[in-house]
Amino acid sequence: MMWQIILTSSVVSAIISGIFSLIKDTRALKQQAKILQIEHNDRIFNQNQIQWLDNIRNCVSSIVVSCSKYNELIGLNDLQQTSRSESEIVSEIGDLTEISDNLRQQTTLLRTYLFHNEFYENQIMEVLGSIIFTFSKEKGKKISPKDINDLVEYTRQLIFSKMEEMR
Repeated sequence: MMWQIILTSSVVSAIISGIFSLIKDTRALKQQAKILQIEHNDRIFNQNQIQWLDNIRNCVSSIVVSCSKYNELIGLNDLQQTSRSESEIVSEIGDLTEISDNLRQQTTLLRTYLFHNEFYENQIMEVLGSIIFTFSKEKGKKISPKDINDLVEYTRQLIFSKMEEMR
């Protein structure tokens, strides 16, 4: 009889212990699943941040190339005011049209990427405004090399600061 009580109590305690262990394991698994989901979301966010920064880098690169080509054409016009053939003028007009279209497209795209109100983004927008003003309102004037360099430098600083935030 005593053995039956001891065996029964042992079985009951094993069942209770198993139930508590199962509950504890279930909670641990749920917690682990939450942690994995958070890590997954962080990874996706970081990948999206890197893609966003890459898009900004590509836009700025294209803008810098367009500005350089524009300045080169303006410089050629200054040197060759009188000695240009009609085909050269038509070619330059085509080049200017291509540069203009690319510059408008890339500056618009860049402005859509820069939507935070942060220092480097604001600096990029300010320099971009100066470049657009020179290009569209001051026809025949070269885009300031300082503006071009500032655009590159502020973009580098923005990318660096965002990469630091992701660490």
